[in-house]
Amino acid sequence: MNTNQDADPDFVKALEWQLRSSIRRNHAEAESPRRLRMTASKVLASVALVSGSMFLGAAGTYAVTHEGDRATRELLIAKIQAQLEIAEMLHAHHAQALAEKQPLAEKGYIAESEIRRLELPVVSSESEIQRRRLELEEVSITGREPNNALSAPLVDGRDFVTARLKTEERPIELQLAIAAKELDRLRRLAKSALVMDYEVDVAEARFQQIAAGLDELRRRQSLRTRFLAAELTPKEVELHALQEQARTAREAAARQLPVMAERLERLRRLFQKNVVDRTEVTKMEIALRSLQAQIRLAELEFQILDKNLSEAAER
Repeated sequence: MNTNQDADPDFVKALEWQLRSSIRRNHAEAESPRRLRMTASKVLASVALVSGSMFLGAAGTYAVTHEGDRATRELLIAKIQAQLEIAEMLHAHHAQALAEKQPLAEKGYIAESEIRRLELPVVSSESEIQRRRLELEEVSITGREPNNALSAPLVDGRDFVTARLKTEERPIELQLAIAAKELDRLRRLAKSALVMDYEVDVAEARFQQIAAGLDELRRRQSLRTRFLAAELTPKEVELHALQEQARTAREAAARQLPVMAERLERLRRLFQKNVVDRTEVTKMEIALRSLQAQIRLAELEFQILDKNLSEAAER
C-alpha cells in the first residue's frame, strides 16, 4: 500500500482527464432532476479531495461528511464518479487480458487454473463497479457519505446496505473455488511426495480463511435482515457485527497457528544443519508469538462483546 500522503502527479493528471471527460458527457446530456450537475471549476477543485481521500481515507474526508449542503453533495458525487470511472477502466483492462488468454486455454496451451486467476480481477472490478453505482445513488438522495452500518435506516425505501453486501459475494466465491482447486492439486502432489506436507497445510489454511470470510459476510447479511425485521435493536445488531468480526479473526488466526508452528520446527531443523541462520528462526518465533497474541486478543474481544450483548438483552 502506498502510505505517502501526497498524490502521485501522473495519477492526478489522469484523474483530472477522467473528470473533464465526465463533465463533457454531463453537459451533452439532458438535465435530470435526480442528477446534480457540476461546473468545471467545482469538479477540478474536487480532484484534491478525491486524490486525498483515496490516500487518507475517512480521516481525510471528515469535514466533507459533516457539511450536508449542496456543495458537499457535489463533492461526494465527484469523488464517487471518479472512483467509478477508475473501476470501469480497470475492468476493461482485466477483461481484455482475459479475452486474450481464453483462445489459448481452449487450445490447451494454458491451464484452466490460470484462466480462473485471470477471471478474479474481472469479477472483483465488476463488484467494485456495482458498489460504486450503489454509493452514487445513495449519495444523490442523502447528500452524505454512504452508510454501511448494519443499523443504517432504509434510504427512500431502499436497502443499500444489503445491496452492497451482496456485491461482495461473487469475488469471494471465486477466490474460494480457486483456493479449493489449488488445495486439491497440492494434496495430489503430496501423495506422490512431489511437494512438502507444510505446503498443503498452507493451502488448507488459505482455503479455510477465505471460507470463514464468506461465512462472515453471509452472517452480516442475516443480521441486517433481522434488524430490518425489528428482531434486533441498532445497538444489538452492531454488537453482533463486531462479534462476528472477532470470531472470524480468532478462527483465521487459529487455523494459521499449526501451519506456522510447523514452519518453525522445519526452520529449527534446517538451522541445526546450518542451512539457515539463527535470524530466520528468531523471526518465525516472533511471528508465532504474535499470532498467539492475536488469538488471545480476539478471544477477549469476543468475550467482552458477548457480555455486552447479554446486558443489552436484559435491558
